[in-house]
Amino acid sequence: MAGTMDRLEDCNSPETSGTAGDALPSPRVYARRWVFLLVVSLLSCSNAMQILWASLLQMCCLLP
Repeated sequence: MAGTMDRLEDCNSPETSGTAGDALPSPRVYARRWVFLLVVSLLSCSNAMQILWASLLQMCCLLP
């Protein structure tokens, strides 16, 4: 946290040139969050397919 604050203070110093957008640190990408998002998405899709399959199975049983 201290390193981040030091970088932000350096960005705000009057000696820096350029626009404010150039000096902002880039956002971090967390691989663990992407894996979690993938797992939740796959579980959601599998649940939707299960519901779809159950509804189609009921219609199939009604046909002679």
